[in-house]
Amino acid sequence: MTSIDAAASCPVHHSFDPLGEPYIADPYPIHSAVREEAPAFYAAAIDMWVITRYDDIEAVLKDPGTFSAAVGQRPVFPMSEEAQGILKEGFHAYPVMSDCDPPRHTRIRKHNMTGFSPVASPPWNRRSGRRRPSWWTPSNPVRWTWWRR
Repeated sequence: MTSIDAAASCPVHHSFDPLGEPYIADPYPIHSAVREEAPAFYAAAIDMWVITRYDDIEAVLKDPGTFSAAVGQRPVFPMSEEAQGILKEGFHAYPVMSDCDPPRHTRIRKHNMTGFSPVASPPWNRRSGRRRPSWWTPSNPVRWTWWRR
């Protein structure tokens, strides 16, 4: 199989648009449908690969040698002329953890973990025994199950 044949066989989802009104209004049925249709696919609307299953996402996040986070903060749409002008005047975007690969990611994470340790965490963390404030708990926990395992 040539690289052209391999590229032609990659799943592409032309109608998946996470920035479109239907997705923004209610992403859950759309996400469920694409997860069943193709657990990993290229989304032309955002020029990104989309991984939809927890175990696959976990595997990707644990394999920085194969998958890079370097485009994690790149703009989805082309920047306006005004924004480009501001950047040309000398704006410097500093790397953050979400768009770095090791070893830079590891160095930044080490410093962040100090601030999120049980000692430094807010008083409503689970170890303190105090209740979380009402704004911390989602009003509809069913919609927030994506972050729970």
